[in-house]
Amino acid sequence: MKFARSIEEAIENKDIVIIQTEWAEFKKIEPRTFKRLMKDHPVVIDGRRIYEPKLFLDAGITYRGIGWTGNVNGGKDER
Repeated sequence: MKFARSIEEAIENKDIVIIQTEWAEFKKIEPRTFKRLMKDHPVVIDGRRIYEPKLFLDAGITYRGIGWTGNVNGGKDER
């Protein structure tokens, strides 16, 4: 196991990132940060549903949230 010194270091040059926490420091990460630091076609799997799917999709990030149907309506996802 390799430990990162920061969130940015943890997601840098990754294809896929899985978020499994609701900690405030993770909630603050903007989609553009994922887009800037991850590889060309970033995928974010949100295991706690802490992010707004539309913001990630609009940023060109493949977003998957546990329990999320993939439908976006006016910025809020439909369940």
